[in-house]
Amino acid sequence: MTPREIEDVFYESPEVLDVAVVGIDEPLATENAVAFVVLKDKDKIETLFELCKTKLPPRYIPKKIIPVDFIPKTKTGKVVFSELKEMVL
Repeated sequence: MTPREIEDVFYESPEVLDVAVVGIDEPLATENAVAFVVLKDKDKIETLFELCKTKLPPRYIPKKIIPVDFIPKTKTGKVVFSELKEMVL
C-alpha cells in the first residue's frame, strides 16, 4: 500500500482539506506512517482514526495523525516531506 492510497482514505472525510502521509523510518515506510492533516475542525482527529480502522489494514493505520495549518509544498505543488518529518523528530 502506498502513502497515496492511505491519503485517499483521509480524503473520504469531508473534514479533511489536505493531507500528506510520511514514512518516518524510510521514505515509503507506510507501516511507520504519520499523517499530517489540514482539517476544517481540529477536534475531528478521533473520527479520522475510526475511518482508518474501517478502511485500512491495521499495519497501515498511521501511528499518529497530526493536525497542521498547512502542508508545506514547493512552487510546483509537491509536498516538502523533509519539513513534515522535522515536526515529528
